[in-house]
Amino acid sequence: MKHSKKTKEPPQIIERIHRRQQVKTGETIKLPCPVEANPEPLFEWTKDGESINAGWERYRKSAKGSLRIKDAVAEDSGRYVCKATNGFGSVDVKYTVNVMQSITPIVFLGHKISTSTKVTGGRQVMEQGNT
Repeated sequence: MKHSKKTKEPPQIIERIHRRQQVKTGETIKLPCPVEANPEPLFEWTKDGESINAGWERYRKSAKGSLRIKDAVAEDSGRYVCKATNGFGSVDVKYTVNVMQSITPIVFLGHKISTSTKVTGGRQVMEQGNT
């Protein structure tokens, strides 16, 4: 980030984002934190109110603030917040992530029945269709 002036400023969101993210199990989730500030902000990510730290093996935070989650699973669904803070203030960038879990089609009495499970906020909804 380059500033043409030396004005100190609190963090500000500089890009529009898609606040609702939907991915399939096994995919990588990328959540940017498009914030600008002077001096540079510190970034903190939380999931459902819990701090994301180095012990979360599939989660990686970049120096520029983005969060990357490899091999998404249903338990990764939830509310994510990137809090960018410097000495002049802070701003939150919020996401809702839904991980869709696919189930292998079932063959029943010669008919193929495709099913998928949608996990939203800890609740499962089964969807079926005959083919």
